[in-house]
Amino acid sequence: MGQTISSGTIDGQRASELRMLNDDFIEAEIVLKNLQLAQERAVKLVEQQERFSWEFLGIGTVAVILVAAGAISKRKDFAVPIAPLVMGLGYRYDCAFGTNHEVVRDQAESMLKRNDSRLQLVGGPITLRDVDAYRERHFQ
Repeated sequence: MGQTISSGTIDGQRASELRMLNDDFIEAEIVLKNLQLAQERAVKLVEQQERFSWEFLGIGTVAVILVAAGAISKRKDFAVPIAPLVMGLGYRYDCAFGTNHEVVRDQAESMLKRNDSRLQLVGGPITLRDVDAYRERHFQ
């Protein structure tokens, strides 16, 4: 009789230790995933900044050519495409160096808080039962 009581206590202690280990592991995974997402975002921002410099050179070259062609041919309509090019370049500058990422993040957070219906998965959220059924169908 004493063995069942003491082994039950040991099993409870082991279960709580395993639960704590599992919680620590999950927290470490969350930290790792957050770090990975931050690194990916940093790389994306640096790529946008690098791409912007090339876009600036390209659009600047096109604008100079259009102005020169307009001056040579005495036609002012060559300058018309410059306005959308400059506007597009301004948007790309805001994406690469400005506060566009903050606006996007804030709007995404507010959409998540409102629980917008556009965020719902087709067929509803995935449950553990769905995962188990999928595993049973495909892996056994």
